[in-house]
Amino acid sequence: MNSPSFRLSAAAMAALILLAFSAGPMPVRASLSDHPQPAKLDPVPLPVTPAPPPTTPIKPASPAKSDHAAARPVPAREEIISLARKGLLDSAFAACKLALAGDPDNAFLLLMMGKLSPDGKESSEFFKKAIKAGGKSPEAEESQFRLGQFHYAAGKYYLAIPCFREYLRLFPNGDWKGPALYWMGNACLSLAQSRPDRAAYLDSGAAWFQKLLDNSKPDDYYHPLALEGLAKAKAAKGDHEGAWQAARTALDKAPEEEQSPLLLLAAQLRQGIDRAEEKNLMNRLLSRYPQSPEARYLRKLNSGADTSRWKSGNGLPRPAIPPAKDTLAPAPPSPVANTETGKNPDSLKKVTVTPGLPVPGPAGEKAYTLQLGAFSQAANAQAMMASLLKLGLAPELAETNRGGKRIYQVRLGRFATPEEAFEYGRTSLKPHKFLSQPVPVSP
Repeated sequence: MNSPSFRLSAAAMAALILLAFSAGPMPVRASLSDHPQPAKLDPVPLPVTPAPPPTTPIKPASPAKSDHAAARPVPAREEIISLARKGLLDSAFAACKLALAGDPDNAFLLLMMGKLSPDGKESSEFFKKAIKAGGKSPEAEESQFRLGQFHYAAGKYYLAIPCFREYLRLFPNGDWKGPALYWMGNACLSLAQSRPDRAAYLDSGAAWFQKLLDNSKPDDYYHPLALEGLAKAKAAKGDHEGAWQAARTALDKAPEEEQSPLLLLAAQLRQGIDRAEEKNLMNRLLSRYPQSPEARYLRKLNSGADTSRWKSGNGLPRPAIPPAKDTLAPAPPSPVANTETGKNPDSLKKVTVTPGLPVPGPAGEKAYTLQLGAFSQAANAQAMMASLLKLGLAPELAETNRGGKRIYQVRLGRFATPEEAFEYGRTSLKPHKFLSQPVPVSP
């Protein structure tokens, strides 16, 4: 009874029994070669137990794309955003990369990979892919702006200008219109410093700042920043009086966190014209923003000189990258009624929080600082610093090299012990959604 016909019948019956005991559906097509062939089959009843498992795994049929793929993007999107908002950027990047493997042309995933990637060049490539895949979608819009911002932060102004110009062409009323106009103007001013057609770039920069002024209200965030840019353009062209008027107006309207570069600019515009006003502006800068880059510039410039003889210098302050609309910002906490007034806190007047920072320990004592973030892109570090400035804090930016790449670290305060630093971070920073870690102050 070893005929081929009986051998085929036994294998077929074994497959049917295996199908009955399996937990999931079996593929429609199966090859006999997938099952082990016994050396000899006798004409006896088959055992009740299923046949031995196949030596070669049977690849399950791919599920219908309509059901599985339609349900996947929603939880994946929420999971990635949730991880990023919690500060778990490595986990968010891994989840995004996994989702992108199954949907390589998803504009949202490409945008998130660009924002989360630790490699600058890779980040820009993801933005380009998101622009191509997204069309006129919000994801493509943000990617177009982020690409220009990335080039600006990298000092590639000649690449930033066409990105911002294309953004303004495609999205004339987009969410990033104000920032795009502002950075377009600054990119023109930056290029004017090293090109023979300097006057043309200064005129272009002034034109973009003026357009931003025309498209904003006096109480808008970017209105005083546009005045600052206009003042720089006028000063570079030799119109010191026009520059002074623009800078003074900007100082009157700018929020507190944006006044340190304006104070230095205004002081420089008074140099050689009004010495008393120059000194007054420098004193305001040093007393209000002692840890700002502008204050450090003054201390370095006048190192060893009598304070009464300090000068404001002639290097126009570079603009810090102000925060743009952040799609990864922590979710706002739910409003809780005030137990004393019974009013919703959103209806109360906002008060600037200014926690006191400890001073450095005595000379020779090892000091510590709090590190709040480390970024491969200067733009991301500047955005975090701007958020800290809004709380009345004075963050510092430290730069280091890691694996041949430049890393921008946002740090805050000086503490005698790591325990003191940790306690300050827990009580004063964590309530504002900032995570921190004590680290020794670099010598």
